[in-house]
Amino acid sequence: MTDEIKELLERMRSPHNSLVTQSFLLNEGANCIEKLESAQDWQPIETAPKDGTMVFVWFPDMPKAFPGEYEGRIKLGRFVEGLQEWSVQDVGGNIPPKVTHWRPLFDPPKGTEDDG
Repeated sequence: MTDEIKELLERMRSPHNSLVTQSFLLNEGANCIEKLESAQDWQPIETAPKDGTMVFVWFPDMPKAFPGEYEGRIKLGRFVEGLQEWSVQDVGGNIPPKVTHWRPLFDPPKGTEDDG
């Protein structure tokens, strides 16, 4: 949970809020939820981080193993600044992979050593 959401929840739980304040806080909460949901959606590759951050990428040129199969088209990738191209896991060759969309990696499970 982000600090912004924690702060908003604390403000919402205050017993001293007027109806106007409660309405404002609910609207602010809805905006936070919308922002978080859109951050998890697939986004155009042009908006992806270019600092080497590992993300999920959509790789449409990967052939499907069977009709309706998408797993092989979703890969881990990162932008290599020195080469100005994407490096995609399990995709090699001399032609840079054509990725069209990206989304952030999921958080690790709570209670694991990698959960921050």
